[in-house]
Amino acid sequence: MAGAVAKLRADLAAVRDTNKRLGADLAGRVAAELAQDAESRGETLVVAELPALGVEQLRSIAGAVVTRLRGAVVLASAGEDGKHVLVSRHAEHALDCGKTLKAIAAAAGGRGGGRPEHAEGKLPTAADVVGLALAEIRRS
Repeated sequence: MAGAVAKLRADLAAVRDTNKRLGADLAGRVAAELAQDAESRGETLVVAELPALGVEQLRSIAGAVVTRLRGAVVLASAGEDGKHVLVSRHAEHALDCGKTLKAIAAAAGGRGGGRPEHAEGKLPTAADVVGLALAEIRRS
């Protein structure tokens, strides 16, 4: 019995490692696609809603896009408990992430906050993050 439990634990650890590796690969591919699309339009801002990604994957994608574009990013992904939203920027970009996210959250009935260079929050699933983000960025 103890041997079977040990094998199941080892199998679970292997599956978790594979899942983590695949998640990182997916995040890298999504980041490259978002950055390439923005570059083709001459943009340094990316605003996108992505399907069913975790907060860690959003952070990874945001970091890669911000570094490549030296710009800013607003990303959202629906989870079981609402939409996770992340706003991040390069040190050279002027966007105030905390202020931007607070305005988006207030308009959507969610919550969140952060610093000028990075902010995170959660909104109701039905929130139009892209529309709210673009409207707030145009106002600022």
